[in-house]
Amino acid sequence: MRVRTTIAILGYLDQLTFAITGDYDTTPDIDTIASGITTEIAVLLAHARG
Repeated sequence: MRVRTTIAILGYLDQLTFAITGDYDTTPDIDTIASGITTEIAVLLAHARG
């Protein structure tokens, strides 16, 4: 099985940017990966503030 998905993370100043590229034929759940990142970053931020 060949998975063709890349996740890039860029930190600059006070901001993190995530980029996901992928092939929907081999990784049809790219949207799930993106929403998971969003959810888990929110959890980490809540822990950092709390």
